[in-house]
Amino acid sequence: MTDRQAHVRAAAYAGASWARARRAAWTDPDVDPAAAFGTAIADFGMGGAFEDLTPSADEEREEKEPSYVVTLATTLAENARALEFATARRLAWRALTALAAVAALIALVLIGREYWQVAMRSQAVAKVRAAAEIAPPQTPAPAISVSTGKLHVTSAPSARVIVDGKPRGVTPVLVENLSAGSHAVVLQSSEGTVEESVKIAAGDTQELAESIYSGWLTLYSPFDVVISERGRAIALDERHQAMLAPGEHDLQIANRALGYEETRHVAIKPGAAATLSIAPPKSTLTVKTNAPSQVWLDGKLLGDAPLDAVPVDLGTHTVVVKRAAGGERQLPVTVTVKPLDLTVDFP
Repeated sequence: MTDRQAHVRAAAYAGASWARARRAAWTDPDVDPAAAFGTAIADFGMGGAFEDLTPSADEEREEKEPSYVVTLATTLAENARALEFATARRLAWRALTALAAVAALIALVLIGREYWQVAMRSQAVAKVRAAAEIAPPQTPAPAISVSTGKLHVTSAPSARVIVDGKPRGVTPVLVENLSAGSHAVVLQSSEGTVEESVKIAAGDTQELAESIYSGWLTLYSPFDVVISERGRAIALDERHQAMLAPGEHDLQIANRALGYEETRHVAIKPGAAATLSIAPPKSTLTVKTNAPSQVWLDGKLLGDAPLDAVPVDLGTHTVVVKRAAGGERQLPVTVTVKPLDLTVDFP
């Protein structure tokens, strides 16, 4: 007997022993142990592998006819392998099916998220484009600093407003964004020019109201003069006054007989009088005589002759030369910007 047959035979004996043990526990005497063993095998999917296995068969029959045992063992082994393979295949298929389902779910989530983001971006771009087409561009209002204030200017008549040298419009006008502090304001109109200094407070509006009309110039001079401005003569009345438009004036003051001429600056305010005094430079007087003498000017003793370059005011004066031995000479003179030289000879 070969090794394979021995193993098969042992397997058959084991099966028969199991059948006998089961038979002792059965309550139905009509049940055949071999049939029951065959039924148990059929429950595992291995039915029909053999027709009959009688527990009462002796060893001689089994040795002579081992085909039944071999068939049983072979069938049991093949069915066991088939069962294990089928079970493993079912488990693998279920695992692959679950993995595919999870992968499909993940792919669906990723695709859905990407589609959602694309859709949201498209909607946002569409809204921006629609807003740009409908709403016109707006220029943001200039920010007003808390350290600035405003100036409201009115005038009669209407005037052009200049603040710190920069034009700001025509009255009435509201000048904004002026820094806190003092500012120079100029109002220019057909009636003249007015200059003012205003102080701006932070966060406040300063009011400036001006009436632009003429003012007065009063002139004091030790001699007669002619006044003009840009070639236009300005006449003085009996009170030595002249009416001038408000603003800055550069006046030419002259006396051609005395050789005097100069330009003076004066500021005229509406309804106010400005005073201008002429103080021309002095000239000099030189007096020479042929005898000891005293020199008097407008009743004031200047000194003994000869006199050399004595300061004298411009204008008309009376010079008296009194000789020490007796006698005098009286001379009316006009002192100009040019030095005056006199020579007095007594007989």
